[in-house]
Amino acid sequence: MKNIYCIVGPSGVGKTTVLNEIIRRHPEMVAIESYTDRLPRYAGETGHTFVTPEEFTRIKREKGMVAYTEFCGHRYGVTADMIDTADLYVIDPAGVITLKELYRGRKGVYVIGLMADTDVLTERMKKRGDSEESINRRLEHDSVAFEGMEKICDSVQQLCFDDVERAALSVEGIIFAAEYATPTLRLYQINERRDKDRVMFMSFAALEDLSRRSSRPVIDRSIYDLVWEGDLGDVDLDEVFYIFNSENRPNKCSRSLSVSDIVEVMHNPDENKNGVWFCDSFGWKKVGVSCYGSETMVEVLYARSAYVNIGEPAKIHLSNGDCLTTSVVEHIINHPSGCMEVITQNSHYKIIM
Repeated sequence: MKNIYCIVGPSGVGKTTVLNEIIRRHPEMVAIESYTDRLPRYAGETGHTFVTPEEFTRIKREKGMVAYTEFCGHRYGVTADMIDTADLYVIDPAGVITLKELYRGRKGVYVIGLMADTDVLTERMKKRGDSEESINRRLEHDSVAFEGMEKICDSVQQLCFDDVERAALSVEGIIFAAEYATPTLRLYQINERRDKDRVMFMSFAALEDLSRRSSRPVIDRSIYDLVWEGDLGDVDLDEVFYIFNSENRPNKCSRSLSVSDIVEVMHNPDENKNGVWFCDSFGWKKVGVSCYGSETMVEVLYARSAYVNIGEPAKIHLSNGDCLTTSVVEHIINHPSGCMEVITQNSHYKIIM
């Protein structure tokens, strides 16, 4: 699947039960069993890979974890490889936040929130054998941990029934609607924690100047996050700017659209509107050509020399002394000014020598 579908909800809402029913109905789907250093609650408990505290620390150190959280003194986490090869993941809000922050893999992250009234949650925890002390502790914890949960969710489902199949069908419908939807617009924003050069809100001219002085890319894709994708219909960029600066903007969990943000327009009947656009101090600057489904922002590289042939990886000797080897080159565009554009399967470079 193109997304990892994160199922979020308070204790007793039925996250694992719903997930298991979806897996039963669709055995081709893969669910993540996150690492945890707690002991199993009962023999044969599933949903986690149980390891010792020492093993958990070693896995986190050696493989890295892209989703991590703690509850009642125990740690839970998953690696990027686990996300890349799975479809479903039961997770809490803290884990969602770290996942969106750290995961840089090939999948999108789609968060489905499950909610239920407190009396329903209490009754379900009693049925599964939780003690009264455990129930009270979980309810107290969840009242804080899940406050404002809808802000990190792409979809929220209120469960007011105890019919597992019906609940699974409801969540299943959300998953397949998201999986096969065709986005027409993506919004990318700089992640402040990865913005080492503090380029957030810089104009394109300022970025070009910084690139000439430091040999960094004009558009550094590694510091951008995909914060929203969806269908806004046939709108122009000024309308997009207005929509993402309104109180009802679609990307409620991120900031409003501003200078240095990137908008990718796809599948528009007017081909002139399609492409990757940089929100500049005044208006918009086209910085790439949309490939309908891949990030295609142009990286501008200042180089001393470059060895480039179609069908082979390019070797680019940068002006700062580094050497960049790309993936296989699919297309080359030579400009009269002497610069060239190199397009690979995953990247688009403009090389200035």
